[in-house]
Amino acid sequence: MYMRYLYIIAVTISMLINLTGCKEIPPDANAILPPPVNTEIYTILPYDSTSMQAMNWYYKDENGHPDTLTARQVDSLETIVDSAYRDYTKDSTAYQHSLLPLKNYRRQYVAVCTDNGEKQVWVNFLCADLNGDWKHVALSVDDGGKCFFQLFINVTRRKAIKLIPGGSA
Repeated sequence: MYMRYLYIIAVTISMLINLTGCKEIPPDANAILPPPVNTEIYTILPYDSTSMQAMNWYYKDENGHPDTLTARQVDSLETIVDSAYRDYTKDSTAYQHSLLPLKNYRRQYVAVCTDNGEKQVWVNFLCADLNGDWKHVALSVDDGGKCFFQLFINVTRRKAIKLIPGGSA
């Protein structure tokens, strides 16, 4: 009987998280937002098996599930993207290679809601157009050098989780 109650409580909590969606702290209303991200250089893609593979199954242990992302939310993430990029490039001698200027990258955004209800976003940065395929499918890159890097952002906590540069073959 005790196990049945635990099961009912676990299912109820899981349903509440799924129904209410991810927790998200709205940007400070008084904050100065950067200019909108150029929509010609980014795309919002679904969290599916292709994007999961491209992000190296980062959320497999947290059992992430798809979440939504709007253009306005992408714009609000720009300060976090810029800060993470600046922190990484601050001391280029500590890394394999330096990155290109941020404006040179196309971006793929994928929103994920973790089991603990936090909204996270994976951003895939690419310096090549790849015949427009980058707008429709999450691209997985081996190495990639300075032409490729990934950034994981915790939207709920409004902070970068980790920046992963492209490797060198």
